[in-house]
Amino acid sequence: MIVPPAADEVPPEAETLYPNGVQFIARGLGISGVSVDGFDEALDRLPSAVLSLRSQDVDAISLMGTSISFYKGHDGHRQLLDRLRELAGTTPVTTMAGAIIDGLRSVDAKRLVVGAAYTDDLLDRLVTFLAEAGFEVVGSGGLDLSDVDRVLNTDTDTLVEFGVRLIESAPPCDALLVSCGGLRTLKMTEVLEDRFGIPVVSSAVAGCHDAVSVARSVTR
Repeated sequence: MIVPPAADEVPPEAETLYPNGVQFIARGLGISGVSVDGFDEALDRLPSAVLSLRSQDVDAISLMGTSISFYKGHDGHRQLLDRLRELAGTTPVTTMAGAIIDGLRSVDAKRLVVGAAYTDDLLDRLVTFLAEAGFEVVGSGGLDLSDVDRVLNTDTDTLVEFGVRLIESAPPCDALLVSCGGLRTLKMTEVLEDRFGIPVVSSAVAGCHDAVSVARSVTR
């Protein structure tokens, strides 16, 4: 896993969802902030992160950051995947932006309410990215966070209140998407799905499932 923060820490969702049978290894990019400038700088360190993971003989490499994957749009995402493949050689690669698209399609979602950690600029880029993938965003909102520590320390109550407000203020939807891999969304997902009866797809959970699925597809 390539994670945006500096620390080589595996996201907590990974080992909660897969407590047995999967070994996770993380390398951090050290983003200075959840922003375009922060992403541009951090991606300069992508080659060293990929090469470090390849040296560990991993089965797959996932870029576990959503906005760092989609911020240049669909063309930029394709170019990023091409770069990852070039760096990774025969090791399969995936991204969190791709994971949320697959997660939404897996629950047959078409009309979305979108909540994210982001500032307005990144939220607008996300809505455009989703529209390009064929989804209709009927409501959206952001927490206006660009500081990495503030994202990581956002508590469950705040996320639940945020999700409730978004769903209740929007037209009917097929699913809620909560975007930003730094938001801890497992408990929030359970609460909101029970309350509203719609699927909640979040970056952190979708990204972990996607990474493991890609790794398990490898035949040794």
